[in-house]
Amino acid sequence: MARRKMSITAWAKALHDHEGTPRHGDFQGNSPGGAGANIGLSRQRVHQLVTANELDILELYVDDDPKRRPVAWLIPDNSQQRFLARRMKEQGDLLAG
Repeated sequence: MARRKMSITAWAKALHDHEGTPRHGDFQGNSPGGAGANIGLSRQRVHQLVTANELDILELYVDDDPKRRPVAWLIPDNSQQRFLARRMKEQGDLLAG
């Protein structure tokens, strides 16, 4: 999983450049709280999964200085979908046993 840092300008350009492609979901997403609601977890658990490299996170900055505090964090849609697919497979394996 990845921790990607981008300026808001670069993020907007990436969204525009990848519109209509599968990679669009790498730049479109929810805040950690919104992602948690989508996948049935708390915001704190989402942050734990990011730290454990189970989920990707996109940190957005006003400018290109990554030493500043991010103005927004997004959990990309593609990362949420991969996590849900893994969780469904793991739960399926438990039920099959």
